[in-house]
Amino acid sequence: AGQGERQARMTADELEAVWELQAKGYATSVTLAQEHVEDVTKAYVKARHDMNKARREANQGRDGEDGDRGGQGDRGGRGGRGGSNDMREMRDNHVSKLRDALNGHLDESQMKIAMQTLGSFNNSWDGMVHAIAGFDLSEDETLKALEATQAYVVDLATLREKGDRQKMRQGMQDARQKLSDSMKGLLSEDQMKEFQRFTNAGTRGQPGRGGRGGRGGEGGRGGNGGRGGNGGRDGNGGGGI
Repeated sequence: AGQGERQARMTADELEAVWELQAKGYATSVTLAQEHVEDVTKAYVKARHDMNKARREANQGRDGEDGDRGGQGDRGGRGGRGGSNDMREMRDNHVSKLRDALNGHLDESQMKIAMQTLGSFNNSWDGMVHAIAGFDLSEDETLKALEATQAYVVDLATLREKGDRQKMRQGMQDARQKLSDSMKGLLSEDQMKEFQRFTNAGTRGQPGRGGRGGRGGEGGRGGNGGRGGNGGRDGNGGGGI
């Protein structure tokens, strides 16, 4: 099954609940002062909505261009070099806007973690948190699970920042094993299998790496440019891990 089929299909309301839970977990992890939690949460949720809206509009624009060309995409399909560069620029723009919105609420160390996690616009993390929300865990277990997933996202962000491709694969495997070990103490065997659907997605769906997502749904294959990020209406449209 493709990543879009492995990803949980979420409604707009479910996605917003996931983003709010991610922000809550982040705030807890960095001991954010309570007076800043609401503003940080609102800024993050708005950034995710804005990014998804911009992505949908860009995808619709490319659909029109493909139609004008008789359905023939650029070299590499609709997820070709030009489209991926545009998506990367779009993502960077929205990350910058999120950083600006968070200024005044976070100190330097909190901002770094915020950009590695909230600023990743990560649809695989969305899926993990959505699964956690459905497991009927206690408040304490939920916070521990959120902490573990956030640590995983930070680990992968750190690997990407180092830019050592030779160490990337082993580093990702180590990070995945660390996450798995943390979650095993919190989840049942069946819950663990469900949760691992998202960690096993690997790097697919990362911005600029493949084609865009299929039209309409929250996933599916993109054009001829490989597997895409999740497209569709206000659905899973972040970067992958």
